[in-house]
Amino acid sequence: MSQLTIISPLRNELPVYPSLPFDMKVCEALSKVSPTFNDMALAGDLSIQMIDILANLSTITKTGDSPTSGPISSPPSSPGTRDLLNIIADLQCISVMGTTPIEHLLCFGLIGCCLKLHCRDEEIGEEYAEALQELGITLGENGWPRSSQMQAKLQKKHIDCLIWISVAAAGALGLSKSSSARSTVLNEILKKYSNKTSRWDNIEKVLRKFLWNDFLAESWQGCWQRATDRRDKIG
Repeated sequence: MSQLTIISPLRNELPVYPSLPFDMKVCEALSKVSPTFNDMALAGDLSIQMIDILANLSTITKTGDSPTSGPISSPPSSPGTRDLLNIIADLQCISVMGTTPIEHLLCFGLIGCCLKLHCRDEEIGEEYAEALQELGITLGENGWPRSSQMQAKLQKKHIDCLIWISVAAAGALGLSKSSSARSTVLNEILKKYSNKTSRWDNIEKVLRKFLWNDFLAESWQGCWQRATDRRDKIG
């Protein structure tokens, strides 16, 4: 089985969490991301590496295209120079580091978002099998924090982010041959957060707080509709 083999420059780094006052580079990166991600950075939930990735992806989602001119070895601290495949490699590195709990889960939602933007509506190829498998395992019902106390803390502080992560992951999993992981991911959020996810106009308000564009919105709404239809049939 082939795999995505891009080597990320983050492989030898440790996550660095900025303290106030933020330096100019961090402020410049944060100027590109949503107010919600800004709040998470101010709360100490996001590393500098993640902030740079979010700045890059915010630019990509706003333009609808991936920048392809930057070399693979472009430093992660240079937003706009790394394309989607390189960003996936960066996120896979961050996901195994000692990050905050929400940043760890955010890595997988962002990987899902990148895969959807890269593959569009085509079936995801074998080279992304490992990344796709990690999505299903981490965001399925067995991948959340084992501690009920940690789960409660995440749900209280980051409920909207958890919803975005699950929907973004499900969007990518929907391009795979198997729908079981996608169903598990969406079923979890529909069950846990029904007050925010039972109607599309409610969930749309949540998703718009993070990474969002018209292409993603159309795809995610389709995933949500299929999940709610399955839930209604089961009763």
